[in-house]
Parts: sequence; structure tokens; C-alpha cells
Amino acid sequence: MPKSAAKRGKRTKPKSAVATSALPKALAVRARGATRARLEKLKKSARVDLALIKRRKEDIVESFYDIGEALRRLRDTKGVVEVLGYTTFDAMCRAETGFAPTQVDELIGIVEHMTREEAIAMGQKTRAAAFVELAKATPADDTAGELFRKGVTSPRGKRLLPKAGSTRAIEDATKDFRAARHAGGKPRGRTTSPDERAVAEHIERGLHRAGFAEAVVRALATRPGQPCHYRLEKLSRDALVALGRLLPKH
Repeated sequence: MPKSAAKRGKRTKPKSAVATSALPKALAVRARGATRARLEKLKKSARVDLALIKRRKEDIVESFYDIGEALRRLRDTKGVVEVLGYTTFDAMCRAETGFAPTQVDELIGIVEHMTREEAIAMGQKTRAAAFVELAKATPADDTAGELFRKGVTSPRGKRLLPKAGSTRAIEDATKDFRAARHAGGKPRGRTTSPDERAVAEHIERGLHRAGFAEAVVRALATRPGQPCHYRLEKLSRDALVALGRLLPKH
């Protein structure tokens, strides 16, 4: 075979083909870089949205807490209902806010039984309200905030871990405690008497009516059969003066 024919028979790779074969690899590198950049942008955007949700979630709880504080001031300030032209506090709330009495009690109860920080930590108004009802149902002198931090064991022996538990689980535990009480079960643990709690409530309401809206008064159980202790919080010097006029005379 002539050399010219041999040369014609041998196929050589064109230069353009060599350049073309290297192109997909470069494109793949650029594509991977673009994908990483897109994923990083997506991740950053998602983090921004999650941070916004967390902030707004706290805002929602704080808003309910603020509403509860305002309702409590309206309830405890003498003459407010009458000056606005209503005969009862419930009637005023229905007409002016649209809240039913049960909603008003729930919102005020949150303020009266936990701090703003505790309410925010619970995350939802319904969850905070559920802890308030649980604290009322347990035989021990627990606060809603204490139950949220440490948990509780129901009369049926079921352990409630409130930080991980649902609102439904908290409500179920409340029902268990109430059922045990109505069934005549003997309360376990330390507790205060109805009279002692009534004194604490009387003093706290009196301080609120006197203009000291942040004052907190709680009856704390001691040993079985022994008188309770009273815990007073957020009292100014003027509030202490008013306190002297509210203490029961024996």
C-alpha cells in the first residue's frame, strides 16, 4: 500500500476534537461550583427565615403577655369598669376587646402564674395556659414555671417531661390530677390550705388595686401540718407601706 494511502487510512484526532473533550470537565467543575453557591445561598436564606420565625414566635407570646397584663390592670383598677359605662368587667371585655370571660381568665392567669421569660420559653399561649391549669390541679404548691422546668408525675405514674411534651400531654396530666382529687385520692407532697392561698390572693389583689401592678404574692408550703410561708416579689418601698394595710388582723 502506498504511504499516501496509509496516511489517508489512519484517522487522527482533530485539534478541535481534543479541545472539545476537555470542555465537559471544565463545565462540570463550574457546575459543581454553581451548585455549591446556590446551596449556600439557599441555606443562608433559610436561616434568615428561621431566625425571623423565632423572633416573631417570641413576639406572639409577648403580645399575649402584654394583653394579659393590660387586662389585669383593667380588672384590678378601681372605677375603670364604671367610668367606661359598664356594670361588670366581663361585659366591658366582651364589648371592648371581643374576649369571652374564659379567654380573659386564661390571659390573666398566664400573667399571674409565670414570668414573661417563662411564657416565652413555653413558646405558645395555649401551652402556657395549659401549664397554668396543671399547676392549679397538682396537690403540691407548684408554679407553672416550676412544672415547666422540672416536670411532674401524674397520679397514674406517668412521667410528664413538659419541655418535650405536647400541649395535649399537659392537658391529659391535668385531667388525671383532677380526676384523682374528685375521686377522693389523698394529695401527695406538701401543699397549702385554701385559707392560706386566699390570703395571698387577697394581698396581691389589694396591691394591684393600690397601683402596684407587678407585685406578686404566693403562699408556699412548708412541712405537713405547719403554717405556710408567703413569698413577696417586685414590691417597692411604697408597696410595703400599702402591704401593712392589707395584712389580716388577728
